[in-house]
Amino acid sequence: MIKIEWAQWTLYFFLYAFAGWIWESAYVSVLSQQWVNRGFLHGPFIPIYGFGALLILMMTYEQLPDLWHTFAALAEWRSYQNTLWDFRALFF
Repeated sequence: MIKIEWAQWTLYFFLYAFAGWIWESAYVSVLSQQWVNRGFLHGPFIPIYGFGALLILMMTYEQLPDLWHTFAALAEWRSYQNTLWDFRALFF
């Protein structure tokens, strides 16, 4: 497993905090039909998105390969639960 250094965790924090600022500012701006800066710091960051992303990354860091397999298995199981077409209403 690759070891992630503190500098990379810091970069992840700022990238996700910036991406969260873009997402939230764009969403609120579209709803209000004018530009709304949702950041409360001096800069384009919303730290809750950075902390949330780091928390999820830290909790799943060791299990990332297993999570992809679990997600694929759940998606496949879900596809078998849906009825894509139904011919019971047709007269044969």
